Amino acid sequence: MDRSTESPGIDEDGSGEPQKMSSARRSAFYLATAFAITASILGLIVNMNRRYAPEMYQHDFMETVADAFESGDNFTVFDLNINIRRLREEQWKRLDAPPSILVLGASQWQEASADLLPHRDYLNGHIHRDYYEDVLGMVELLVRHEKLPKDLVITIRDRLFTPVAHRTDYLWLPGIPYYQAAAKRLSLPRLTFLETQPLQRPRELLSLSMLLGNMTRWHKATDWPYPTTRKSHEELDVLLPDGSIVWSDSHMALFTPERTRKLALAHADSNRYNPPMIDPKGVEALDRLLSFLAVKGVRVHLAHPPFNPIYFDRVQNSPYMDGLRQVQAVTRELAAKHKLRVVGSFDPAALKCTADMFIDAEHSNARCLRSLLADVANSVDLSDAPAVARAPSTATEDRSQQALLTSGWFAAESVRPAPQHVEAATPRIVAGAARRVGPVIASAVTAGSEAPLSTAPRPGSPETLGESARSTDAVPAVTPAATAQDATRRPRKATSAQRARSEIAPSQRRKKIARKPNASAAQASLVWPGDAAPRRN
Repeated sequence: MDRSTESPGIDEDGSGEPQKMSSARRSAFYLATAFAITASILGLIVNMNRRYAPEMYQHDFMETVADAFESGDNFTVFDLNINIRRLREEQWKRLDAPPSILVLGASQWQEASADLLPHRDYLNGHIHRDYYEDVLGMVELLVRHEKLPKDLVITIRDRLFTPVAHRTDYLWLPGIPYYQAAAKRLSLPRLTFLETQPLQRPRELLSLSMLLGNMTRWHKATDWPYPTTRKSHEELDVLLPDGSIVWSDSHMALFTPERTRKLALAHADSNRYNPPMIDPKGVEALDRLLSFLAVKGVRVHLAHPPFNPIYFDRVQNSPYMDGLRQVQAVTRELAAKHKLRVVGSFDPAALKCTADMFIDAEHSNARCLRSLLADVANSVDLSDAPAVARAPSTATEDRSQQALLTSGWFAAESVRPAPQHVEAATPRIVAGAARRVGPVIASAVTAGSEAPLSTAPRPGSPETLGESARSTDAVPAVTPAATAQDATRRPRKATSAQRARSEIAPSQRRKKIARKPNASAAQASLVWPGDAAPRRN
């Protein structure tokens, strides 16, 4: 049959099937094949990233680390890029009993070992790049596993209250489930689906560049993560059961004074016109958490970590310093409202910390952290003074009950604050900031806009108790709450759930934690040339 007379759209085999249908099936087959191959490749990349970076992406790896801690061993890792929030959960639920003193904060505390606070039942609970959600999330873990300490140090760093939309790092994402649980417990708004940035973690796992780096690190290594009794290592950083870390010798070799100065100046120059932001939701969340901890009988101490003097001097007279003063003002208001002490200082001179005690703009070594922990110990000792320690339990309960009433977050046995009183609680805390920044606190603070802060110490504050109780951030007098209208409101009967939340559990005898010492007394007296560094055996 002549090809020119062939009917259009008919196959040469005479099947009668149109050519365009065959092409459509062929295209669908190619598309499905390409999709299957792509999915297989992406799945392989995810699995390989998990395999070569188990400390970040494998949950059971942190169970292995926590098991080592429980047995009294240390654990070596390639570096400190680990899922430390997951590690804290696994570690704390294995504790025999709550610690007496626990520190919550960012990596500024990472070298604060138990050797720096001898004869105290102390645990370092630092995590990396914490935000206010992390503070609530970590407390949620302590409550969940019944490990709330007697004294809890909550660190307020410069970026703690940064709004979610303005954050540029993602280390806080693994802690989202803990915050969501805390928000439910405290009747706070939870993070929305978009605020949890659900695409960031898959993007990390799908990264070819990260896979290449992890594979190169793994196959070039001479040693790999493992439990050990060693307190230092030539190539691997060491995690200690007390929550602190020890740098590897190879990392310590990088921490030269020249590098430290360069990093501190670069960080200062990038921050001079990038002041800290204050999210009112974060202040409200922390305010409510402090009221909750008062009911639980936990004594809270607020802390500011010091900066490198090179960095701190460089950011003077800049918008960043104006924003830092706003953070200090919020801290003071929270401390005054809840009758707490503020320890430490952003100013390194207050703690006698010098540039040779830092590895960059904000991470200090044991010599500087010893002074910061001394402030913590002084604050704890002041809380243990006879006038406080011997107060009748009923008086303690009355004070906690009153704290809840004035905070507006919980219903008391007979009086529940009206909704408008609750909404007014946070504006009182950030009133000074609101006057300067406007109705939206989460915005850049312009230079020269800071009004002078009151530095008059309140009665009984560390400023009035001598140098041994030094707190570099003076606490102003408590702003009286507008309670006249509340007194005239008709009390409403609290529900059983509300009564349960407002009850104060009777004081219980705490067992001492049986943990092995992590370092010898000789190591506690070592003077390190850089930041908290590893020592050779």
